[in-house]
Amino acid sequence: MAVRRTTRAGRLERSLLQEKKVTRKIRASKMERMSSSENKKARKRYIESTKNGPKYLVLIDESGDMGRSERSSRTFVMSATLTDKPEVFDSIPTRYLKDTRYDDERKKTHELKFNSSNDEVRNKILKEIDSTDPIIHTIIMKKSDMGKYTSNDVYKFTLEELVYICMSESELKDSRGVEVVLDNNDFLTCMEFAKLVVAEANNSNVRLSREPRVERSIEYNPLQTHDFVASSAGNKYNGPNHRDVKETFYDSLRNHTTDHRRTMREIMTEKKRRCR
Repeated sequence: MAVRRTTRAGRLERSLLQEKKVTRKIRASKMERMSSSENKKARKRYIESTKNGPKYLVLIDESGDMGRSERSSRTFVMSATLTDKPEVFDSIPTRYLKDTRYDDERKKTHELKFNSSNDEVRNKILKEIDSTDPIIHTIIMKKSDMGKYTSNDVYKFTLEELVYICMSESELKDSRGVEVVLDNNDFLTCMEFAKLVVAEANNSNVRLSREPRVERSIEYNPLQTHDFVASSAGNKYNGPNHRDVKETFYDSLRNHTTDHRRTMREIMTEKKRRCR
C-alpha cells in the first residue's frame, strides 16, 4: 500500500509540474503577442512621425469623348490635379458666377464649368489654381492609338496609368494622408475605382487618409475647380486649329503640368511590366 501511495504522489507531482509548464508557455505566448503588438504600434507611430508633409487631395477627370467617328474629338485626355490646398479648390465655385458664357437657358449647367464660363472667368480661376502650386499630370491619347480596345478598357487602363503616375510623386509618399476623388463616369464603379487606387497606393507606400471615391461634380466643389484643368487640357488638344494658337488656357498652368502622350499598346506594356 505504501508503494501505491508513493506512486500516486509521484503522479500527482508530475501532473502539477506539467500544469506549471503549460501555464508558463501560455504566459510566454501572451507576452510575445503583447510585445509584437507593441512593436507594431511603435512602428506605426514611427512611420507617421516621419511623414510630416501636408495632406493631399487628388482630383481626376477626363476631357473629350470616347467616340471614334469623324464627329468625335481627336484625342482622349485625362488629367489629375494634386493639391495640398483643398480648401481653395472647395471655395472657388462659391466665389464665381456660373454659366457666364451662354444666355440660352438650355445651355446652362448650373455648376461652375470651364466650357460654360466666359474667358474672363476662365483666366481668373486658372490663375487661382496656378497660385496654389499644384502638381498636374495629363495623359493624352490619339483616337488612332486606342487600337481595338473597348471604351471601357481605354478608360480603365488610362486611369490606372494616371493613378500610378500620381502615386509615384514624392509629395504623396511623404504626406500625412492622401484623398483621391474621381468625377462620376459611365465606365468605372466606385468600388472598382477604390480597389484600383488602394492597390497602387499600397505598391507605392502612399498612405490614404480615406477610401477613394467617385463624386458628382455638381455636388463636390473641388471637382468643379479641377474641371478647369481637365477641360482646358482638352481645349488645347481638341480645340480648332490648336497648333496655330500660341497661348492656350492650359498653357497658363505650364509651370505645374506634365503631359504624358500614350498609346494603348504602351499603357498595356507598362502594366505588364509592373505586374512582374
